[in-house]
Amino acid sequence: MKFIRQSLAAGIFAALSTIPALAQDTSYGEREYMASCASCHGPEAKGQGNFAEFLNADPPDLTQLAKNNGGKFPFNKIYGIIDGREEMTVHGSGYMPIWGSRYNAEVTEQFDPFGARPNEAMVERIVRGRILELLFFLASIQE
Repeated sequence: MKFIRQSLAAGIFAALSTIPALAQDTSYGEREYMASCASCHGPEAKGQGNFAEFLNADPPDLTQLAKNNGGKFPFNKIYGIIDGREEMTVHGSGYMPIWGSRYNAEVTEQFDPFGARPNEAMVERIVRGRILELLFFLASIQE
């Protein structure tokens, strides 16, 4: 029994010791990008995602946002596009998916599986954090 406990403890310790190394490989923003954006914009953010062929127009190369904006990353505009305040016309409906609304629903749903609801200010802070992490990642990949 003692051997089993020691083996289990050693296994848990070994697994947990790899977490910091894995966390350094990708940022939260990059993981968010891969989960929410790569299907259209592609894993390299060049506009070559698997769903790009189903859109009314080619998704933009997200690595060129700063270059196409006089060398400055268009932070406010991209924030507005992601959270839904800025209209996009590449989809049939005229809008890019409104990730702010999706994030809001996810946070509210996942906050407490037993039905407790977070207050609106808390949800807003979490949603803004997700969008900001995504923006920081996009800013970091500018060419």
